[in-house]
Amino acid sequence: MTKPYVMSLAKAEELDDVMVLINQRIQWLRERESEQWNTGRPFRTRMENYISHGATWLLRDVSIPIATVTITTDGDPDFWTPQELRQDALYVEKMATSTHRSGEGLGRLLLTWVQDHAVRNGKKIVRWDVWRTNSQLQDYYKSVGARYLRTEDVTNRWSGALFELDAREMPDLAHEIVTRDKASN
Repeated sequence: MTKPYVMSLAKAEELDDVMVLINQRIQWLRERESEQWNTGRPFRTRMENYISHGATWLLRDVSIPIATVTITTDGDPDFWTPQELRQDALYVEKMATSTHRSGEGLGRLLLTWVQDHAVRNGKKIVRWDVWRTNSQLQDYYKSVGARYLRTEDVTNRWSGALFELDAREMPDLAHEIVTRDKASN
């Protein structure tokens, strides 16, 4: 473990690194009999699209990918009200940490980074949705300070438990994560 870790926008040639992290997490969920991300829908094309639009970030410990997060400014209208969608928010789309690094607090660290990234980009809130059936993940998000808002039960959608955190500057984050964008790579 070498800190600070490096966070950078994922490049097209890093799609496989992103997919390894997501597929590790899918397997981990499957082993725990969780339905989350186990509907047979492949994520590769979606992640390729997110990467091409500069929405997916990759966290590395030296050269080893240890986490990924995808963030956008577009909330899902199936879950978020028109009023909520007008608010200055970032939306977490996909977040996965290396299963080989369990217990190191990488999930919380990613959320902290997103809060800091949001405020630095003029946003006030960080939001995401969680599968309605994944009570363990919902409990985890509550344990790290996220606000549970409500659950939307949308036909043919598995997600719908809605969470948010306030965007806020994290002055000490540079000790944990150094952020590099495309211009500085």
